[in-house]
Amino acid sequence: MSNPVPEVAVREGVGVPGRARRRPVRALARVLVWFTGMALLGALALQVAGWWLVPWIDARPEWVQSMLVRELKRPVEFAAFRAEWRRSGLLLELRDLSIADPTGRSAPLRLERAEFVVHIYAWTRPGSPWTEFRVVAPRLYVEREGTGRWRLRGFDGQRVDADGNVLLDIGRVSLRDATVELFDRASGSRWHFDHVYARVENDWLGRRFGAHALARSGKQPVRIACRSEKDWQSGRCFVAGRKLALRDWQPQSSSAQDDAATFANTNSTPNPESARTASAKVVAPWPGEVDLAMWFDWAPGRRSVHVDLGMRG
Repeated sequence: MSNPVPEVAVREGVGVPGRARRRPVRALARVLVWFTGMALLGALALQVAGWWLVPWIDARPEWVQSMLVRELKRPVEFAAFRAEWRRSGLLLELRDLSIADPTGRSAPLRLERAEFVVHIYAWTRPGSPWTEFRVVAPRLYVEREGTGRWRLRGFDGQRVDADGNVLLDIGRVSLRDATVELFDRASGSRWHFDHVYARVENDWLGRRFGAHALARSGKQPVRIACRSEKDWQSGRCFVAGRKLALRDWQPQSSSAQDDAATFANTNSTPNPESARTASAKVVAPWPGEVDLAMWFDWAPGRRSVHVDLGMRG
């Protein structure tokens, strides 16, 4: 007859199958519950502190201006602002914002509406920015030169000088509900995009760009992800979309004479609306729909494109 297991051994899990293995699991579960509880309490404390901070921020426009100057690394002025605390963090709504070029090479960029966001939970998403500068409902005019270089030429009716792309040189900037006009000087083609949501982020490797856009009167969006050098002269992009109606994405063409008359005068501000109306040719709409996946690289004197298409109709 075998000896019974001592009571102390039973309490400690000695000689009892499975009990010793369950003890580390229970300890880990208690640690996870503790950390979860602390995280919830911390989040609640942040929300309470945020609601308390909003009146303090609203009463201190000088503090808001100094913070924007520090974050955007540009001289900044604004006519009015409003602070709001949301679940994701602090939101500053800015009106009649002016961002100056510290080099003095271009005129200040004036924005009717903009937002500055502080993401308090960015630490939970590695690589996510703590702050974000948003431009609300802007109108952009972008031109591709004969050398292959892209330039931001017009912004809300203002001319943007070639050597002073103030907006793109901000560390992180996003566009919300923007209207974008693209012009390719080499081919004379133009594209118009509505409801564009985009983000440009600058880092030590260059620029990262992502966008979600609809063509005029289009129903299905195209998505774009790019990585490029800071001067946009070389880079790589991926473009994708499903069930894209070709008639919505068909470019408008213009003659060389119209291009020269419209864009040769660099002392005037480009007007996308008048340029599109004056120089657009009437071209029969393309039929059908397409599923698109396209990769392309560009550099001075070199281009490579890979396209996968699925046609319908």
